[in-house]
Amino acid sequence: MARSACPVCGVGVKPDNLREHVTRVHPNAPVPEGPPGPARPARTAHRRLSRRREGLVYAVVAVVVLVALIVALFPWGPPGKAPAPAFSLTDTAGIPRSLQDYRGSWLLLDLMSTTCEWCQRLTQESLVPLYPAWSGRVQFLSVDINRQGDALPAGNARILAFKAQYGATWPYALDLDDLSRRAGVTGTPTTLLIDPEGYTVYRKGGYETLSDLTAQLERYVGG
Repeated sequence: MARSACPVCGVGVKPDNLREHVTRVHPNAPVPEGPPGPARPARTAHRRLSRRREGLVYAVVAVVVLVALIVALFPWGPPGKAPAPAFSLTDTAGIPRSLQDYRGSWLLLDLMSTTCEWCQRLTQESLVPLYPAWSGRVQFLSVDINRQGDALPAGNARILAFKAQYGATWPYALDLDDLSRRAGVTGTPTTLLIDPEGYTVYRKGGYETLSDLTAQLERYVGG
């Protein structure tokens, strides 16, 4: 077995016992450095690396969950567009009307009230002359937001009287589907132009002249 000589007295001593020998036998002599100890295992570095990887995985998962939550809460469409509010209604002729029925077509959705003075003006001055000029390229639907809380028979009777008075010939429906809330209607009239993919490309609250509406249709649908 290899032995090391004591630097003070020259006695052969096991390398592992050299420091102890000098300290015990020669207390005033400087203590020599012992043999290098065993290499420290790389376990600590491995643990640190594992913890970093684990932390990175948690961070990635958290970001993915956050993005999914944001997309679920705010279902964005293409830039400059927003998904149109879904609806399922029955018009005054008894025909079901839903947003899905208008896929592939442009839809001018008029959210109105029969007792609203500006809705009456919009219908008579803008929509009535607009409809025959654009009905071949754009479908029209007016929905009474039902401020009166009418059931379908009473609401339809009120709407039919309105249509006759102002000469409106396109479909009308009574809102019994909470469409006005989903559409964020804060006042009437509110006009939405919905593209063939079901996105709202134009929205206007308040009265619009015939020339204003025509300009918007020419802009989005084409002249």
